[in-house]
Amino acid sequence: MNVVWLLFNTLDHVITLTGTCILVA
Repeated sequence: MNVVWLLFNTLDHVITLTGTCILVA
């Protein structure tokens, strides 16, 4: 598995969750 891809995918997921929390709040 590509570590860089895994990190990028995780970061993108975190940003999406953070953005959702900001919109809800």
